[in-house]
Amino acid sequence: MRFTHILARCFTIGLCGIQLSAHAQNYPANYFRSPLDIPLKLSGTFGELRTNHFHSGLDIRTNSVEGLPVFAAAEGHVSRIKISAYGYGNAIYIDHPNGYTTLYAHLRDFDEPIASWIEQKHYEKKSFELDIALFPNELPVTKGQRIAFSGNTGGSGGPHLHFEVRDTKTEAVINPRHFGFRVADEVAPVIDFLELVPYGPSAQIGGSKLPRKIALQRTSGNIYSTQAVPEILGPVYLQVKTWDKHTGNEFRNGVYQIVLRHGNDTLYHFKADRFEFNETRYANAVMDYEARMLNKVQIYRCFKSAGNLLSMLPRHAPTGLIQLSPGETRVFDLLVTDFDGNASQTKLQMRGAEQAQANLQESNFTSITERVLPNQPWLWQNDEVQLQMPANNLYDTLHFVYKRSVKPYAMFSSVHSIHHASVPVHAFYELAIRQTGLVDSLRNKTVMVNINISKGRTAVTGKWDGPWFRAKVRGLGDYYLALDTIPPSIKNINARLEGSYSRGQQIRFTLADNLAGLQSYELYLGETWQKAIFDGKTATLSYTFSQNSPKGNLPLRLVVKDAVGNVSTFQTQINSL
Repeated sequence: MRFTHILARCFTIGLCGIQLSAHAQNYPANYFRSPLDIPLKLSGTFGELRTNHFHSGLDIRTNSVEGLPVFAAAEGHVSRIKISAYGYGNAIYIDHPNGYTTLYAHLRDFDEPIASWIEQKHYEKKSFELDIALFPNELPVTKGQRIAFSGNTGGSGGPHLHFEVRDTKTEAVINPRHFGFRVADEVAPVIDFLELVPYGPSAQIGGSKLPRKIALQRTSGNIYSTQAVPEILGPVYLQVKTWDKHTGNEFRNGVYQIVLRHGNDTLYHFKADRFEFNETRYANAVMDYEARMLNKVQIYRCFKSAGNLLSMLPRHAPTGLIQLSPGETRVFDLLVTDFDGNASQTKLQMRGAEQAQANLQESNFTSITERVLPNQPWLWQNDEVQLQMPANNLYDTLHFVYKRSVKPYAMFSSVHSIHHASVPVHAFYELAIRQTGLVDSLRNKTVMVNINISKGRTAVTGKWDGPWFRAKVRGLGDYYLALDTIPPSIKNINARLEGSYSRGQQIRFTLADNLAGLQSYELYLGETWQKAIFDGKTATLSYTFSQNSPKGNLPLRLVVKDAVGNVSTFQTQINSL
């Protein structure tokens, strides 16, 4: 449904005070050209919910192939080059005279002269991974200049171009759609279901302390309805599973705007326009974190918790919490829009419960050892654990629970449950675990292991401080100390003993580490370091022979080190033609 049709309808639900297509700031709409020479179809929108972050740009589909030409969106200079096995993969940053920076990520290859400049830096630094800031006169570009070719490098889940626009001075990321990039879209968002969540130990929904899912039916146009009239006691908040689609595009993308209102009062308003880069983890406070981490489901919370300082939410506004007097009935309106003004809406009527249901056993608020406020620093310790967390690292008040479990097999400390892994934190904090009796020769092999919400294990390194092992961590949940004495594994895929290799041929290896994680990998032909490319998704290291490869019958040596210094070496003899 197009914006003009919605405008006529929205008077009936009292939502016309809400701007459906956003142009809150005057951005230069015709300054940038498209980075690709094909119509823009998106597999990811700005501000959509991702694991532990907001998506900070547009994911532009490349017809499921790699190698499409990528063009500079405007004149400027390359200000940063980043090459990584993870994250953005191969990425170019271009600063423009108008005060904005464009970013092009997951690139397969670079075009000249950028490609030669980068190749030289690989060998100067003897490193595949690069993160280099450039001076303005090093690599100037013109508008429309071919700078690279699209790919699937880094953390990409399939061939596409990730494209961003940032404020050069502040590095705030801005919705690129504000700059005139057009996407065919006459399709309104889908509202799949609503969910009411009790907030606090006394809150109930229909006599239960558990969340209640509310099914919806699409009745006419983009109107969704329900016959449910839930009874609530104490504060509750609303969640919505919603997504957007574009014309001729099957991908489910994030929505642009969510508005919850009662009458003329706006209770909650999310709008994906712009955010500071250090705010990206506030996505964990905007989403149902547990649903995302366990089931990969995007559910938006219509609730601004006390520790959620995201600038995309109004600073001085209601939080979205709903509380009704006994017998009171209210109707709440929910509006969801995409960037082009296509909108969907629904209503939910709620009634205040007359009294609480007694003897409920469903509450999670048990064994509380401390109440922690999000805007205050938090120091906590016992005989075996110390925790130091800065202020504004929690998204909401934490009713802290601690539990100690006996030492399991193959671990040399007890398991310490630092509350629950289902509660996210914003930034790193220091956690220390006390352990004695370890021989000095093994202290440098110690790692701190976290069991995450999905029961996976991740390890971080740290430092010993007397009997305390201290590490920087970014999550709650179960932690213990372990030793990593096992070197990384190197699996030879196709390197042949005494094999002959000519220009363009490739050798490959699979690398893995059991706990601490890979730290470095170095490949040598003879005594000469060679650039080998590591793909973090497949854990594959590849080397392609070129005209610059050392020639002759040479030893090929691959040295792989993990984060606590365990080393593995693979060596063979090859003939480089």
